[in-house]
Amino acid sequence: MTDTQKIDWRRQIAEYVAGEHRVTRHADLCLDPELAAAIDEAQTAVALAQSAVDDAENTDGDNDSGRIGKATPLASARRDLKAAQKRLDTLTSQARDKTIRFVLSGLSSSEFSKIIAESDARPKDQRQQWQNINLPLRCLSAVTTVDGDPTDIDKNAAESLLKALPIGLLSPIYGAAIEACTAGQNIPF
Repeated sequence: MTDTQKIDWRRQIAEYVAGEHRVTRHADLCLDPELAAAIDEAQTAVALAQSAVDDAENTDGDNDSGRIGKATPLASARRDLKAAQKRLDTLTSQARDKTIRFVLSGLSSSEFSKIIAESDARPKDQRQQWQNINLPLRCLSAVTTVDGDPTDIDKNAAESLLKALPIGLLSPIYGAAIEACTAGQNIPF
């Protein structure tokens, strides 16, 4: 920076206070549970196939002596890995049009404290369930496609969806909201 450049700190602070430049996180949700389960299985198949390739590389390498006309264990493992990866890629491609992205922006410390206070005012057995839905709703800046394109999902539809989700699908969305609200900075000056 030269001496002639002046930083407009007040503008930067005003933008931050207005909610611009807040920490943002996202969580994706596939609305086709069968497709999501198939993707999970395909990811497991890729991991197992990669492990088989690693094992074959460690024990056999590319040694094909004595195997004329037969595939080596390594070649076979690589072929299986390629097939497993192709299936995963196909399923992932199919999921693009069935997956939404919750875009969550961090709350100010006073807004976050207010959510905690509202939660604490509820009966003890209802607090976490209330937070799991209401923290993401308060942090929600948009519901988009995975490519960031807008959707027609408004806050009411998002709330209905969050309330209908099982805890296993709600947890990553809640986790992204917590992360957006509690992210710190570590600037190496």
